[in-house]
Amino acid sequence: AMLGRFYAICNCCACCCGAMQAHRHGTPMLASSGYVSRINPEECIGCETCLPFCQFDALHMEGDVAVVDEARCMGCGVCVSKCPVEAHELIRDPARGEPLEIHELLAAHGQTPPAECIAAFVPGELGKWHADYTD
Repeated sequence: AMLGRFYAICNCCACCCGAMQAHRHGTPMLASSGYVSRINPEECIGCETCLPFCQFDALHMEGDVAVVDEARCMGCGVCVSKCPVEAHELIRDPARGEPLEIHELLAAHGQTPPAECIAAFVPGELGKWHADYTD
């Protein structure tokens, strides 16, 4: 019943994680979050603040605007949390699978998620949650 759905969002360190290293070098071993980052070019100020935070090398500059390579973006939301002008947002991408409700997953294992875990899975809240733990 849970096949074809994604299960968690991981923001681990790309320098240590073998799965992330493989993904960055063209061997996908990770499941997408079901979201993709979008940048509003009208709002992007070209500060490049977001670029070094993308663990998947999915961001680059075209002129004075940051651009997302959607094929590389895993929808983790780190760039969203780092953009000083809120030009980034996470958009649900139906082609990337049906989101799994965290409550469903944990209930299937007889567990209840902590409040921080729930916040991380609410679209638009991931970046705020991640920023609290990485700044």
